[in-house]
Amino acid sequence: MFNDANASVKLAEREMLVQMQPCFSMMTEDECRELAKLMTGVTFSSGQAIVVQDAVVDKVFIIVDGHAEVSQRSNKTPSSSVPLAVLGPGEAIGLSEKGLFSATGKRTATVTALTAIKALALDVDKLNVFFDKYAHIPVEILASADKMLQVHFIKQALAFENLSQEKMTWLASHIEDVFYHAGDVIFKQGDSGDRCYLIFSGKVEITRQDEHGIDHLLAVLTAPAFFGEATLITGAPRNATARMQEDGELLVLQHQYLSELMETENLVSNKVMRAMVERSRPKQSSHVIPFQRKTADGQDVIILKNPDNNKYCQISPADWKIWRQLNGKQALSTLQDDSSLEARVELVSKLAQDDFVELNN
Repeated sequence: MFNDANASVKLAEREMLVQMQPCFSMMTEDECRELAKLMTGVTFSSGQAIVVQDAVVDKVFIIVDGHAEVSQRSNKTPSSSVPLAVLGPGEAIGLSEKGLFSATGKRTATVTALTAIKALALDVDKLNVFFDKYAHIPVEILASADKMLQVHFIKQALAFENLSQEKMTWLASHIEDVFYHAGDVIFKQGDSGDRCYLIFSGKVEITRQDEHGIDHLLAVLTAPAFFGEATLITGAPRNATARMQEDGELLVLQHQYLSELMETENLVSNKVMRAMVERSRPKQSSHVIPFQRKTADGQDVIILKNPDNNKYCQISPADWKIWRQLNGKQALSTLQDDSSLEARVELVSKLAQDDFVELNN
């Protein structure tokens, strides 16, 4: 770690970075400014450890520029580490570990610079003096610590990994943390849906009942799986039942907030759609009519017509081979053809937009 002059990060920027932290959200503008003045600009080289697991917590950091990886030692192989998350500009190190700091006073993870890092550092003793001066702050910080953990956890979900810190904080503020016991039904097949779920802990089993009333296990999901979004996107009833296989916590997001994210964040929309399609068992819409024809240059093509909405779609012979297998019983990964899963997902995503296929998740 190399100390830089405080002027390398202007006070206004330091103050903004302090205000971005959920644990300081209750502070006044003057308090944020005072805390920002206590911070020192520091830099780290790519590959350098910013903090090390089990070391004493003596400083907290806010990243100004660059990215860093959070990792923990593997329980099975102590000599190796398991990556947990990637932190970027605006994110903190040491402010979200089981409250304000770890329960033991030691680091719970190692954070290593992936690129050159510029950060703000604050000594713990200076932070404690600041808290002593403003007695209302520590209680509020402890109350918001869980929300900070959620912000970092949410970022592990593929759909949300590229959200900005500001948008991630907004998302966390609209998520409800709900505890479920083993055996609790989260939703039933046939229910209407107005929320989706992110597994924080525990396991969730997804089952579907066939026309004979027999339940079939489709999947067992673990953290940080995201599920239940298909109904929100398609408007159709739940096509499966979700039940807790063991005690655990789910982060629950209402339809309106996911819709807002998908409308404003193209990456979120694309990743949610692709994830939904990839794990679906797509089925040809019943009224679609295929027509085979040759182009002027002699190429074979297939035209799909949906008389319900007067939409047409041209597909290739390779796409036709995929189309013929869309019977609602097979996942895309199990289809018998030479195309890649990426190509299948792309095709079904395109067909689903105009109701040529139904997505059965």
